[in-house]
Amino acid sequence: MRNILLITLLSITALFSCKGESEHVVSPEELAKQDSAALHVAVFPCKVCLPLYYAEATGIFQSLDVDIRLMHLSTMEDCDTALLNHRAEVATSDLARLICMTKDGNDVTAIAQMQGKTFLMTRPEKPILNIKKLKERLIALDRHSETDYFSDKLAKEVGLEQLDFFRTQINNHQLRYSMLTNCLYEAAFLDEPYATLAEEMGCHTLWESSKKDTCTWNVLAMTNKTLKDKSRANQASKLIDAYQLAVERMNENMDTLCLDSIIKKVYQLPHIQVDTIISIHPNSEIYRASKLLVPKKTEVETAKQWLLERKWIPATLNTEKITNDILMKKQ
Repeated sequence: MRNILLITLLSITALFSCKGESEHVVSPEELAKQDSAALHVAVFPCKVCLPLYYAEATGIFQSLDVDIRLMHLSTMEDCDTALLNHRAEVATSDLARLICMTKDGNDVTAIAQMQGKTFLMTRPEKPILNIKKLKERLIALDRHSETDYFSDKLAKEVGLEQLDFFRTQINNHQLRYSMLTNCLYEAAFLDEPYATLAEEMGCHTLWESSKKDTCTWNVLAMTNKTLKDKSRANQASKLIDAYQLAVERMNENMDTLCLDSIIKKVYQLPHIQVDTIISIHPNSEIYRASKLLVPKKTEVETAKQWLLERKWIPATLNTEKITNDILMKKQ
């Protein structure tokens, strides 16, 4: 009996010894070192970020042998803060916001421009069917951004004054969608997938950006200091490669199971509604995406002129470094 017990104890000791030798326990210091070396990318639930969520979920970053870690945030403003506070090396931002950051003394630049569409939608109950009738009505949008610019543009086109629209800053797109579908606002600017689901909930599409507007002001942004770091620039270049590859796979393969999961989890949309959309429109546009483009100087100039009209920036502000095409030219 004693011999059996001794053999059992020796076997257990040997088992734990083998386990200890085969498993590498990563120290907190090593984990911190790995995290410091990784490229942190600040993203939030919007259509132009979908390829990045897809790349993360399907292992595209790993396939390109680069340690890219997405920071899952709620709004574009959160992404800007992460970039300026050096918690992220790359962030999803907006050209108008980058110009405003430059005004405040921040050395930021757009390394790639994103493509997407924006929709102005009105509530499901007693929907407003004419832009002019939005006078003195609440419109939810992002301030100092493309949607704010579009609101000015639309007001001018129908003969209204800038102040005729009551703009409300709702930075969280999911919250904006929820408040519109629950009739807490008369109108809201939405992108996909929120626009399609809002339409299924009875909301009316009053306006959508045309083909000439599909190059949005949404950009991938970095600080110029980080971009000058060769190691960081190489990582950012692989980030762009991953985005482009994700777009190709999304459009060709339509991996609806993976995309379905992302839409439900990351974008926080009701499962039943998403399932209904997919059953009705199996090749829905909410799962398609467009590749990154070289940042356009013309878009920067449009954004700058609009900000000057709003008197949000001084006329002497230098915006030459707002875009940098060095990484996109490698594509």
